[in-house]
Amino acid sequence: MTMRSGVSAGVLALTDRVLTQVEPRDALGLVGVTDSPGGGMVVSGTEALQIAEYLRGRGYRQPLLVDRQRYKGKARCSADHPLDPNWITRQRRLGLAAVLPDAGYVAEGNLNGLRHVLTAPAGIEGAVAVLALANWWLHGPGLRLLLSEVTDAQTPLALVIEHAGDPLGARRILTGVLALLGTGIPVIPLRCDISALGLIAHGALAAAFGSRSSLRHLYPIRDGGGSGGERPESALWPVGLALHYRDLLHDAIATHPEAESRWDCDCSVCGGRCLDRLDTALVTEVRAHNTASILRLRTALLDHPRQTRPGVWRSWAQRSQCEHQSVSTQAVALKTPPAILNWAHIPA
Repeated sequence: MTMRSGVSAGVLALTDRVLTQVEPRDALGLVGVTDSPGGGMVVSGTEALQIAEYLRGRGYRQPLLVDRQRYKGKARCSADHPLDPNWITRQRRLGLAAVLPDAGYVAEGNLNGLRHVLTAPAGIEGAVAVLALANWWLHGPGLRLLLSEVTDAQTPLALVIEHAGDPLGARRILTGVLALLGTGIPVIPLRCDISALGLIAHGALAAAFGSRSSLRHLYPIRDGGGSGGERPESALWPVGLALHYRDLLHDAIATHPEAESRWDCDCSVCGGRCLDRLDTALVTEVRAHNTASILRLRTALLDHPRQTRPGVWRSWAQRSQCEHQSVSTQAVALKTPPAILNWAHIPA
């Protein structure tokens, strides 16, 4: 990725980081694993600034960002909605690496809203446009329009994609995101799954991994509420490069005890122990394991030269597919995530 001139040093300091996106109530429990080289946090919600200020006061060393999330839920704001200058001023006062305005949701075809979000950060030092998009913008006419507008604006982006599941599980959306990364404009995808690593491999400035399922994509508005709700806890299987419900992962391990090495985890939380222990672990420990594991994978990815990382990531995705196939039986089936299947076939 070729960096554009005019991008602040604070924003560039986020290069190649995997940030963990958290709700305020989860932030303290993840300080130990996120406050390590290559890490950091994106605190989400209306209380995010208070949490960031508290963590700064406690000596948190890694980058902190705050995402107000006015783009989500049934009461979401439209992208045309005015920004809150106080929200921006308080971020600057805290000296955060990047300023994330409290932008609203860019609905399908809302060109005026898109332009408002892209141009509003102009003149704000360290500001990044929070671009929460209907996935219509990532393919076909929407993508062509999006690429034209972001190229004209030349504003760093914090990207959020609306989808009922993992948006990168749809090949058309993944292709659109890669086209956006190809513009050379600094992009920080928020609310990611394990694909945070793939996006960094393909040129994203940084990416944020959601600590809980509700923070791994933007749910569409539904009649019953503004999100799909919180799902059962998932644990990251590093060899398989995938998150699976921890009870299902436990059953897969019990079914294939002969494959012992693929179930052991060397992250700082697990220390070489078998992943089956996470079935009965506290939720905070499972989430700490997830973050520690993805940061460990990040280190392995960054050991490779930048130009080779797309190929490395594709080979990892192909290995993930093989690992899933080798341990799937009629009794217990660990399915390869659709996004990993897509990554396995993306040209390097």
